[in-house]
Amino acid sequence: MSNAKLIIKNTGILVFGEILSRVFSFFLIIFIARYLGNVGLGKYSFIFAFVGIFSIMSDLGTTVYMTREIARNKSVTKEYLGKVFVLKVMASSLSVLMPLIFIMFTTQTSEIKAGVLLACIAIFFNYMAFPFRAVVNAYEVQQYQSIYSFVERLTAFALGVFVLSRGYGLMGLLFALVASNIVSWIVLYALVSRKISALTPKIDFKFINFLLKESFPFWFTTIFMTIYFKIDTVMLSFMKGYAATGWYNASYKIIDTLSFLPFVVVTAIFPAMSKFHRDSKLLLKILYEKSFYYMAILALPLGLGATLLADRIIWFVYKQEFANSIVVLQILIWALVFIFVNYLMGYLLNSIEKQKLFTLTTGLCAVLNIALNLFLIPLYSFIGASVATVITELFNFSMLYYFTSKNGLKIDILRIILKPALATALMGLFVVYLSGFHLLLLIPSSILFYFSILFIIGGIREEDKKLLLSFAGIK
Repeated sequence: MSNAKLIIKNTGILVFGEILSRVFSFFLIIFIARYLGNVGLGKYSFIFAFVGIFSIMSDLGTTVYMTREIARNKSVTKEYLGKVFVLKVMASSLSVLMPLIFIMFTTQTSEIKAGVLLACIAIFFNYMAFPFRAVVNAYEVQQYQSIYSFVERLTAFALGVFVLSRGYGLMGLLFALVASNIVSWIVLYALVSRKISALTPKIDFKFINFLLKESFPFWFTTIFMTIYFKIDTVMLSFMKGYAATGWYNASYKIIDTLSFLPFVVVTAIFPAMSKFHRDSKLLLKILYEKSFYYMAILALPLGLGATLLADRIIWFVYKQEFANSIVVLQILIWALVFIFVNYLMGYLLNSIEKQKLFTLTTGLCAVLNIALNLFLIPLYSFIGASVATVITELFNFSMLYYFTSKNGLKIDILRIILKPALATALMGLFVVYLSGFHLLLLIPSSILFYFSILFIIGGIREEDKKLLLSFAGIK
């Protein structure tokens, strides 16, 4: 199978799996919001953001490094899996002990402290899946990743809805998430062990020392990304309480649900980018430019559409006590627009072994985000946190574009986004004109109108049509 067809196949598998997983995840958030209210959603969001910050100790950069190296040389699979697994056990144990210790020195209630304990158990098994997910991505058998995600989300949704509807509250929900992470880890372990490579744990301190040296740039990138993706929720909780945190995260969860699109595309093409860097710089640039174009096609209409329909989306998904989430969605959606291409450019730097530049960029973004939150949250609460996120992503975009351009991968962004931007503007007029339509009719109609305009103005060429048909499984 050609690289292009393999990328399309893997992207299609990931998209299908992630859509199902994200649908279950998002509906679970809706149930949480409706059963527990804005304060309950705020507590839930705080617990996982607080525990998630300490995940910086769990990965050590090994996941991205494993994926890159195994993609280049499959013969090292068993060695890397066995040795990295042992390292992962040690690092993950530390990363779940730290939040338990730190939360005890805060003024949080016993409910929150117990919730942190349960979240730590759930996340431990999530961490333990990382080495197996790296192997799956390197072998480009993304169906295993989709199965893992689907099982985890389906189990979490089914058990979560059950315990919430029975009145077991936040604690019952957290027990359900512990169970879902254990079940999904067992499924992924069985798939990789039987289909790719058996797990043979082995302690090799010389290898660990080598791996850590090579992975450190990836690790610091993970540290900084974790900080600036989660610190806003933690800071908002401490500064403004759980109600404001709930309003902010009601919209943030929508953004997080949509962020699977750039994630799955980048996950699918990262092994190919790593191989092209070694074999053909021309093919690497072609893949990058084409991927950037497709990201723009998806991101721009999402940004404008969500801005225009934010009030109706929030009313439809949540309920009246989340009215303050409307303006949050209108702001945060533009962070997502930048996230689409930032994912791509960041992993492009990783693929060409310029991961230190990606690390530098994410480090600066983390510092900027903390500073902006410290200044804006006391003044503007959840709106300030939203603005801080958008500014950070804009800065991230500027830095990543500068570094990719300086390394021989400069692209003409204005030329690339011209047609998607024109189609998006016309779609915006279409949305305003048909604003009286029901949301469930207006959204698909707007999508159809957007792609029709894009086709008419030549934004979808013959080669693009073939890729899209292949993506849809139509020959």
